[in-house]
Amino acid sequence: MENHIEVEEKKQDKGFTLVELLIVIVILGILATVTVFAVTGITNKGKTSACQADAKTILRTGEFRIEFEDLAERIRGLGVAT
Repeated sequence: MENHIEVEEKKQDKGFTLVELLIVIVILGILATVTVFAVTGITNKGKTSACQADAKTILRTGEFRIEFEDLAERIRGLGVAT
């Protein structure tokens, strides 16, 4: 008879209740939401940094072009073939 009671007690301890499963699902949902927002923020910061770097490159290229054209004009003024 004692063996029968032990078997039934073991059967009752297997598995989780519906409330426990729902709590785990809610916690996982919250963690997923936080992760998505964090990744989105990091991605936006990366895009902003890339745009700023591109803008600086464009400005430097324009400045170099102006300086180069000014230098070419000075050389032409000296009568040296370019």
